[in-house]
Amino acid sequence: MTPRRPWNLLRRDRRPAAPDWSHVDTPEKALAAWQRGELVKLLLMPQDFGGADVPANTVYVPDFVVDVKAGIDMNVIMPMIQRGEIHRYEVEPRYEGRSVVPGALAIVASEPGSFQTQIRIWGRSLAQG
Repeated sequence: MTPRRPWNLLRRDRRPAAPDWSHVDTPEKALAAWQRGELVKLLLMPQDFGGADVPANTVYVPDFVVDVKAGIDMNVIMPMIQRGEIHRYEVEPRYEGRSVVPGALAIVASEPGSFQTQIRIWGRSLAQG
């Protein structure tokens, strides 16, 4: 039996590799990744807020993003809408290089109140901490 080496928690090379979606640089590649189950379809403006299932409102992202965004939309934004605190909602995908998979999603809700956050997905946005 080979003895196990202790973990050196201070070594940077022990961190798991960050996701890299730079190879998904066309809508066709995103659709193929979705068909293989590597990415999921996400509506930027959710149907609960009047968003339509159309290409201009659609991005393909890793599956964790759907749960994170739904949590923000339903637990933060929806109550603000119901209380009349916001009347404007925007989600801006922020892309990395030529990839069509967003590196981050910037969410801004406003008028008259204000709420903004960012969902970091991959690439530079993860390094920004």
